Amino acid sequence: MEEYKAAVTTYRNLLKDFPGSRYREEAMLNIFKSMYFYAERSVPSKQQERFRDALDAYNAFVASYPESRFIKSIRNLRDNMPVEVSSAAI
Repeated sequence: MEEYKAAVTTYRNLLKDFPGSRYREEAMLNIFKSMYFYAERSVPSKQQERFRDALDAYNAFVASYPESRFIKSIRNLRDNMPVEVSSAAI
């Protein structure tokens, strides 16, 4: 449905309300993916800022789940970010 901002809010609320949830990894993954796709589909004047926010979500995910089975797929998304944004990645 491409309601990326709503998805981010929903997943953040899930993490806030249920910090020990067994779905924490997937919620953090979906926060990053939603932020990435939101940035990708944004107007050019907003993209850089939104990609930076997505990169922050990526870094938080990788810091929390460095051995996640999803690392490879989200690294591909990170690598597709504009060079000036993705060069700040870990």
